[in-house]
Amino acid sequence: MVFKKTQPARCRPVADPVRATRQVAAGVPADLADRSRGQRLHCVLADAGIASRRRCELMIRQGLVTVNGQPVTGLPAWVDPRTDRISVAGRFIARRRDGQAPPAKVYVALNKPRGVISTTSDPHGRRHVVDLIDLNQRLYPVGRLDADSTGLLLLTNDGELAHRLTHPRYEVPKRYHVWMAGSLTDEDLGLLK
Repeated sequence: MVFKKTQPARCRPVADPVRATRQVAAGVPADLADRSRGQRLHCVLADAGIASRRRCELMIRQGLVTVNGQPVTGLPAWVDPRTDRISVAGRFIARRRDGQAPPAKVYVALNKPRGVISTTSDPHGRRHVVDLIDLNQRLYPVGRLDADSTGLLLLTNDGELAHRLTHPRYEVPKRYHVWMAGSLTDEDLGLLK
């Protein structure tokens, strides 16, 4: 069976001069407001391993990102990662050349133990799921489990897959099994619902 990745109709590049004018006013250089350029800037940064998509969006809004020497402070901004010179806080990210393979996608199924948190970092110094994986890859969890919970957690560097599995728009069903000490009354069950 062959799977072909197709682009949803709502994401196809469409020239919209009114939208482009609004983007320029919002901090997007005029040449980066054109959707036909290729990929969203924050996605390119995330794929390069800079940070998560949300963190990359924040870095753009904070003015830490330049494309071809122009600061970008608004979204969405569209870039061609093969030709545009993109820098974050003054450091250029590697440009992908034609014919060069994209970084390999990594998928890890992890049985998260109790006491480990489902994030990539923690200001309180608690152990997190990426500490359990010994790979030289930037991986991040798909979804969350509480620190006291155990169970299957996916970790990946595939931002598109993570987005499609976690965003409510895609309505991916999730099932949780809960064991507890004691018993629930009908009233307790009503409160939980």
